Amino acid sequence: MRHLALFIALAVVGCGGDSTGPSNQNFAGSYPGEFYVISTSSQPTQRDSTNGGAVTLTLTSTGGESYAFSSTTSAGGSSGSININSAGVMSFPTFDETSSLNFLGSLTSGVCDLSNASVTPTGSVVSQRLSLTLLVSGGVCDYSQNGSDVRPTLLQLTWTGTKS
Repeated sequence: MRHLALFIALAVVGCGGDSTGPSNQNFAGSYPGEFYVISTSSQPTQRDSTNGGAVTLTLTSTGGESYAFSSTTSAGGSSGSININSAGVMSFPTFDETSSLNFLGSLTSGVCDLSNASVTPTGSVVSQRLSLTLLVSGGVCDYSQNGSDVRPTLLQLTWTGTKS
């Protein structure tokens, strides 16, 4: 599971939802921070957290509540469109769950089967701290990597950073 973190670090994708009212705050800026992958199984209970390393999260205002989001790590980066309401709550107008799961499934091939999984994006900017999470549920992962320890697993991919 630990080798999975580097590949998943590139998996931030533009994600969909609604926002409420016009934002009177400007969240644009650079948010240096870290990336984590957390896997949790319940049968038997096991939790594994892997630090994916340093990341710089950037928000660029594209008008109103709309922002271009990007993440940059030493291994590369990704970008997408998000909305942030005046309370700092993110929504994801371009989220494509199928494409996201196909991409994540290709990265976890041989370790996790995400064919019956779903992914839920969440995020916020509160007190100059940005947090974005992709929660993948309904997958199964092989903790032995040889087929002898396959378990239902939740994968949580979290990016956090504080505005510089």
